[in-house]
Amino acid sequence: MTLGAKEDAVAQDRGQAARPTLESVRTRMAEAGISAPDACTAGVLANLIVLQDHVATLRAFALDPRSASAMRFEA
Repeated sequence: MTLGAKEDAVAQDRGQAARPTLESVRTRMAEAGISAPDACTAGVLANLIVLQDHVATLRAFALDPRSASAMRFEA
């Protein structure tokens, strides 16, 4: 098991999403039937990591419907 694979296994055991890698992005895109130039794969990876960080941040907020974070803003 490589170091990255070991970290991914630990993250999954803790209920955290494993960090995507260039190889995992290529694999998932191929499974979905999506083809893109290799130059674009690094950008896809960077965007996935940013999204993963945003999700982790949002999960830290309380889900209590009375909390300010659950308020709805309507125009």
